[in-house]
Amino acid sequence: MTREPRGGACTPALILSFTPKLLVATPENQSRMSSKKQKTETGALDLFVNTKLFTVATCNLNQWAMDFTGNLKRIEESIRVAKACGARYRCGPELEVSGYGCEDHFHEGDTVLHCWQSIASLLSGDLTDGILCDIGMPMIHKNVRYNCRIFILDRKILHLRPKMCMADDGNYRETRWFTEWNAGRGLEEHALPGMVAAVCGQRTVPIGIAAIAVADTVVGSETCEEVFTPNSPHIALALDGAETVSNSLNPNPNS
Repeated sequence: MTREPRGGACTPALILSFTPKLLVATPENQSRMSSKKQKTETGALDLFVNTKLFTVATCNLNQWAMDFTGNLKRIEESIRVAKACGARYRCGPELEVSGYGCEDHFHEGDTVLHCWQSIASLLSGDLTDGILCDIGMPMIHKNVRYNCRIFILDRKILHLRPKMCMADDGNYRETRWFTEWNAGRGLEEHALPGMVAAVCGQRTVPIGIAAIAVADTVVGSETCEEVFTPNSPHIALALDGAETVSNSLNPNPNS
């Protein structure tokens, strides 16, 4: 499905079934509802909307470069904690699977391979059931390396979201290892590694800039440096109806 945003070019949208939890009936909420009801009974316009809320979990993990086993354990534990807290969307840090500070190890094919092995391990269990997991990892698409977000729900990969703007000042040299994604490319199909396809039953998944439309809202994302650019992705996403926009960043450049 495509929709014409106010910003111009069509923005593709992904559709999935995902229903946030209803507003919990607390004394404060009941009092607010009662107040609105009284205004209606007096003839005033009833502006009360049956608001629906969902819990978002943001994770700042102590990840280490090239520690694939330890990084995966911490990712899995963060998802368990998020689910225990009632979260329906879990957003992790940038490049959390490999660690942010791999530097020239990003040029090695094994680094991306081990990341996909971690994802295959995560998909093999029930940990992603009922929660939208937003996970950061490097990946190669059409022989080009990208800094990506991978969205997983119910043991399926929904979307790969590559970073569009790299950090290249101060301690950062991201363009040494990654290529910026051109949003004008729209959505493309990315062929999954065989070990991942064998677990999730998918041969290809969409890669590109998109929002995820769910039952009651639209979820968008951006990565770290993108929020500091003059035309940040969240602007077009908001104009196109996104109500929840996450920004995944690197908590420690040395991790």
